[in-house]
Amino acid sequence: MLAWELLKVGGTVIFDDYDFVFPEKPTQNTKNGIDSFLSCYSEKIKIIHKGHQVIIEKKAD
Repeated sequence: MLAWELLKVGGTVIFDDYDFVFPEKPTQNTKNGIDSFLSCYSEKIKIIHKGHQVIIEKKAD
C-alpha cells in the first residue's frame, strides 16, 4: 500500500506467490493480503494477469 503512492498512473505492480499456502497458518496466506489490496483499489486498477503472480496496472490516483 505504501508503494501505491509512488506508482504513476499507467505503472504496473507485480505480486508474486499469490497461490502460496501456509498449511499451519492459513490466515497468513499471501492470497489474503493481495486480495485485500485488490479490493481496496478495485476502482483504480486494471488486472492484467491473475495466476501464480498477479499483475495490475494503475488506472487512477
